[in-house]
Amino acid sequence: MVFTTAPDGSILVSDRSTDEWRISRFDQTGQLLASIERDYEPVRKSDEQLSDEMEHARQRYLNGMGTLDGFNWQPEEFLPAISEIQVDGLDRVWVKRGGYREIVYDVMTLDGEDLFTAVFSPPQWQGYYTWNLKISADGCLARPSQPDRYPLVYRLELVAEE
Repeated sequence: MVFTTAPDGSILVSDRSTDEWRISRFDQTGQLLASIERDYEPVRKSDEQLSDEMEHARQRYLNGMGTLDGFNWQPEEFLPAISEIQVDGLDRVWVKRGGYREIVYDVMTLDGEDLFTAVFSPPQWQGYYTWNLKISADGCLARPSQPDRYPLVYRLELVAEE
């Protein structure tokens, strides 16, 4: 499940479904205010992604348990429709698509009206697999999930497509 709060105090929630795109908006008492839904065609992860996830899970299990006895885990075959939700200081909702290597946000109003799409293209020389982005009233910050040196943070600015 992913969630965030809006400046008006409402809460936006998505269940990280792999077969539907939906955000539910609740007030602070848990009353459903609205549901934003989109058509969504499930996207299968690449064989490389599935293999990487399996190896990562195996390694974490081995590190924690000291053995692979009892290890019985399979990665989810499809990407989640929504992998992240953030709200900036302009009441815009930034909904991250489910991909890992590419970072694409569909930006919309709190009512679900499309505004624009934002794509983060990390510098090739960085070569990091995953990045964490923070959207706020003050702008966008990006950092690699596991940088070789700390801290490594970039301040981003929106640029129009060329």
